[in-house]
Amino acid sequence: MDSALDKLLGNAKTGNLDPIFGSQHAIWVPPEVEVKALPLYEGVEDTPSIVYPVPEAWGIDATATDMAPLQEMGWQCKRETSGLLSDFLRLVREDETNKVLDKVKVFAQKWGPLWLCRTPGHIRRGFGDCYWSPAWPFMPYADSIHEEPCSWHCFEPAFEFVVRARKAKAVLDAAVKLQNHESVPKSMWIQLHADRIIEPQSQPLRGWSFLIPQSSQAPVALQKLILSLIVNEHLSTLGTPRLWLHWAQNPALKIACGLGCLRAIWVEIAQILGDVKSFHFCEACGTPFLRKRKQKYCPDCRENDKGAKMMSARRRRDRERQEQP
Repeated sequence: MDSALDKLLGNAKTGNLDPIFGSQHAIWVPPEVEVKALPLYEGVEDTPSIVYPVPEAWGIDATATDMAPLQEMGWQCKRETSGLLSDFLRLVREDETNKVLDKVKVFAQKWGPLWLCRTPGHIRRGFGDCYWSPAWPFMPYADSIHEEPCSWHCFEPAFEFVVRARKAKAVLDAAVKLQNHESVPKSMWIQLHADRIIEPQSQPLRGWSFLIPQSSQAPVALQKLILSLIVNEHLSTLGTPRLWLHWAQNPALKIACGLGCLRAIWVEIAQILGDVKSFHFCEACGTPFLRKRKQKYCPDCRENDKGAKMMSARRRRDRERQEQP
């Protein structure tokens, strides 16, 4: 065999793709966002929404829209995703409306829109969500199954960020239980499937919805299968990931995650579940993070020993309570 070809095929011979495998993100971040109360649908009360600056009528037809006008308005394409999943999961913590809105606004300012499709009647596969995907040159993310093109509005309901963060957190919580050989409680399965499985006769998932009512009593191995199906459904609903050969200077095989932070989040969740042993909950604040070695705390709590100080204060309070008569 030709020596150059033999060198090129070296990784394939060892079965190790890591050296040639990476990811391609397209997270477009706006120069600013606003929070406004807007009517989502006719006859519905105004809903707190994140509003993005875009040209008039931009995004109505995903097949004919590009990002150049956004770039001219100050939008920037972010490739680095460090901290994205942690920031997303923090949206779950607050119950007070004002605090939630503040956190969602900060998140959207840092990580951009969810890119929810707003064309009436559009659904995608089992979980029913459709996401706006422009057809870019050399990166055709758009693969709508509908004749009518996807559309996007320049505002998104703030609560949608929280709902999706809760689903992501529930998947990770379930993964930790299954890794510890514990059954996932029924309440968690309900949260993971929302209302899409409750009426299986009208939903695309009815083919395997019979698994759901008894999920909490099923063997752990079957529960792992169900959880993997849920993650795979989310990935396919988003229309990603897909393999993409990128060759500008040096060729590289990448996972093309597609447009927006939510696609990158589910790809990262799938990667975490692919190696659950390195996944851990912060002992100080409870945030899930990808652990290296035997770290006890997430990156935020490791900074300035914040986690150790929190645990020390918690132990002190516990001792004081025990000493009280």
